[in-house]
Amino acid sequence: MDSRPIGIMDSGFGGVSTLKQAVKLLPTENFVYFGDNANAPYGNRSVREIQNLTLAAASHLESANVKAILIACNTATAAALHLVQERLSIPVVGIRPAIIQAFKSHKTGIVLMLATEATTKLPSYQALHESLSQPNVVKDIGCPADIVRNVESGIRDDAIYIEILDRVLKPYHNAVVDGIVLGCTHYPFIETAVKKYAKEHFRGCCTIFEGGKAAITELSEILKERNLENNSGMSQIKFITSGDLERETIIYNRLLAE
Repeated sequence: MDSRPIGIMDSGFGGVSTLKQAVKLLPTENFVYFGDNANAPYGNRSVREIQNLTLAAASHLESANVKAILIACNTATAAALHLVQERLSIPVVGIRPAIIQAFKSHKTGIVLMLATEATTKLPSYQALHESLSQPNVVKDIGCPADIVRNVESGIRDDAIYIEILDRVLKPYHNAVVDGIVLGCTHYPFIETAVKKYAKEHFRGCCTIFEGGKAAITELSEILKERNLENNSGMSQIKFITSGDLERETIIYNRLLAE
């Protein structure tokens, strides 16, 4: 048994959506959540910047004596997962847009993959997309950084997010949409806005997909294989940030409680 915490990191608060799933799926594990709020968002940065920031965040968690790390940021995973795995001696798992699950579930319509511009352009994501037997079914939608900025600021007004979504989703009005992939961990916090927009503008079932559960399952299997599981107790969670701790803690607690 290993009671050391699992480290979960994100460019800001997006990974809280994954943290909440992790607490449910791994209820006896402890967690340290690191939000790189001072540098959010990552989605409009260069690949080199994303890699350097991700490596720095992972090193910060390693110094907190975590036993494993989950990179709960699709952009950071696509840009830097391989580098973090090479640098650190502890297990490191990343999160990826759930396009494979969405593609397998589609029928006659298309799948919309909503993510940051950086995620859609990074080679590791493009390779994942091209691995599909019919890549054209999945439409990559690079969304404005305003979504992440607003979530980071604690804004919860659906109307604001619907207006932002309309900027990039207008070309698909009246399309048959079988699935919508939330390819950024900030986006589950605007899921109600996405559903409202889909109901008004698309046909099809518009099933929502996100990659958190798959990443946590992968991490759980690694912990079991390496005898790193903590099989007793209840989850204790510590929050750390590169930003203003007092301000960020208020928003973090609000998102964690939703």
